[in-house]
Parts: sequence; structure tokens; C-alpha cells
Amino acid sequence: MNEQEIAAQLARPHGEKAAEVGEKLAVSNQTMIRGAMEALALAPGDRVLEIGMAAGRHVDELLRSAGRIHAGHIHYTGLDISEDMVQEARRINASWVTGGQAKFIAGSSDHLPFAGQQFTKILAVNTLYFWNPMAAHLREIVRVLQPGGRLALGFGSRDFMQQLPFTQHGFNLYQPEEMATHLQQHGLEVVDVQHQKGLGEVKEYPGIQKDQIILTAVRPNQ
Repeated sequence: MNEQEIAAQLARPHGEKAAEVGEKLAVSNQTMIRGAMEALALAPGDRVLEIGMAAGRHVDELLRSAGRIHAGHIHYTGLDISEDMVQEARRINASWVTGGQAKFIAGSSDHLPFAGQQFTKILAVNTLYFWNPMAAHLREIVRVLQPGGRLALGFGSRDFMQQLPFTQHGFNLYQPEEMATHLQQHGLEVVDVQHQKGLGEVKEYPGIQKDQIILTAVRPNQ
């Protein structure tokens, strides 16, 4: 694939390449996903929404670890703009879906198909690059997040991401302080910003050092 095709697949995995892209995302996003999951501080009774879960290969780990601590009282919903990824996530997590503890649906975060204040925790990893306009997506996230609920966003900084050639094609890039400002403008309180640098080279682009941001915010109690 050329750089433009890579960008299109990352934005919305589709077609015969979708499963392969899902596999690669599971590997490349693993550390960031775990960081975002930890930032959520899961608790009994949580209703978790993930925006852009791709193939959802991490959902088993999330629910198993939560179950060990909270005896299974966590419910997970994954939403992805790619119907191919939704079908793959349902297949991979069939036992959780059958058991009623997880569900996967197709949709976009600028028109979330949920009632207001439905979720206590929301996470999104390496998806905010495609939230255009940003305000439409954040309004919907705030709408469905319960007061006191927690949002964890994982992404790469502009300084890092702009070195990757495919980000020239449809990616919106941010520094952590810029993203924090966007959240604050939509009524969220930023409670933690973790910015880790020097996490090793990008496998496909030797010489480019990875970084990772985990930004955590809460919706204030009303």
C-alpha cells in the first residue's frame, strides 16, 4: 500500500485488507490501549464505551482483568466506523457478546446512537485524528458521559506523528496542551496528562522514535 492507502485504511479499515490492518493495530496500539484502560480506573457497575476499537483484540483482557477485581460487573460497548471491524470484533469476542457483557456496533462518534449519560467511562485510542470537526465529536462524547464519568484519550503528539508520511493524508494532529484545551472548552476537567517519549522506533519507519500521550478528563458532577 502507498501512504495514501495506508491513511485510508487507518481511518476506516475496509475490504480485503481490513483483517490485516486490525491485526497490526492490535500490536501497535497495545501499550497505549493498556495505558488508557488503566487511566479509566474501572469500578463495579461501570458502563464502558470505546470509540474506534478496531478488531477489539484487547477487549478480552479488559473484561477478564475487570472481572478478577469486580466479579464481572463491567459492561463494554465498542463502536467503530468500519463495519468490517465490527464484524471482526464480534467474531473475536463471541463469548463475551453471547454472555451479554459486550456488544459492538457500527457508527461515528459525531452521531453516537446512545441516550444521554449512558456511560460512566469512555476511551479512544489513536482515533481523534479523524474527528473533524473536533467539536461535533466532543459534544457527543460529553452528552453520553455520565456526570462524574471519566474519559481517557490515547494519541501521538504532533511532533511525533508529523514525521510519519501517511499522516499528510487526512490526519488532524495535536500537541497534548491543544487537546486539553479542546476538552476544557467542552466542559470537561483535565485531571491527568501522561506524555511518554523515546518508546522505541516505529517498525516501518526506522529512526523515528515513538511517543505516547494518555490524557484523562472527567465530566464534573452537576
